[in-house]
Amino acid sequence: MGNMRDLSNRRVDSDFAYSWAARERVKLFEVSAKDRNTLVDFVQYLGQRHFHPIKESKFSLSKKLKAEKSNPAILMDF
Repeated sequence: MGNMRDLSNRRVDSDFAYSWAARERVKLFEVSAKDRNTLVDFVQYLGQRHFHPIKESKFSLSKKLKAEKSNPAILMDF
């Protein structure tokens, strides 16, 4: 992530950063606190990359149990 993309006297040139990212096969985000949209893209990428969607459960919460099976007692068989 490159910060302060709105500054003219940057330490790292944008072209250099993008060529480095392409060579290393990494995603590059240039962000600025003044432009929050650039931060949104970065946060969305992190969310999609690191938080996988919840898989659909095979257990149905809407299915009602029969009266004889709804006993709250816990049985353990060792």
